[in-house]
Amino acid sequence: MNRNDFESGRKAAKILAILSAVGCVAMLMAGDNPPLQGALILLTMLLFVSMFLVIVLRCRCPHCGKVILLGLWNAKVCSSCRRSLSSGNKVKGKKR
Repeated sequence: MNRNDFESGRKAAKILAILSAVGCVAMLMAGDNPPLQGALILLTMLLFVSMFLVIVLRCRCPHCGKVILLGLWNAKVCSSCRRSLSSGNKVKGKKR
């Protein structure tokens, strides 16, 4: 797995997260229309599950293969192998 897979997975997960939030807001604004609300609930759940599938399948460290779930949007360093996600070099400093 290379860096481009991680970056494209992160972008896809961001897009799916935004779309699921929009679907949730649209469902809340649907008013007294149960069929529309039901359809929007299903769409939101589908998008949310798809986001987690993309994270599990594509948002992995290119070096050690561990899934990067927490802090995915701002991750620059793998929390497991302490390598930079962009260059692959070991990062010096305290381990958090």
